[in-house]
Amino acid sequence: MPTINGKRIEEFTPLHAARARSAAGDWLCRKVTQTEFAKMLGYSRNTVVCWENGTRNPDPGVKALLMMVIESPSFIGNVLKFTGGLDAQTTRDRHATGENTSGEGVEP
Repeated sequence: MPTINGKRIEEFTPLHAARARSAAGDWLCRKVTQTEFAKMLGYSRNTVVCWENGTRNPDPGVKALLMMVIESPSFIGNVLKFTGGLDAQTTRDRHATGENTSGEGVEP
């Protein structure tokens, strides 16, 4: 069973999907849109929206991945390297310098 802060999570909720996207943004030092998060994971924006609003649940492997991102936000760097979801060098540069590119056009 996945855990958050040492507590077992019996059921994956829409809040977990949103928290994973937020954690990815924390690691990147900026807000991450639903579109960007979907690209990072190799899914459509619509799928991420459905996870976050509870109309669809991620499959067990994706649930585990999202929980890992929540528990260790730097894990998203490994996901990005594997999926090529965002330019890896740009991602490292943004994280290393603390550049914050959030602002205009940010989705909820």
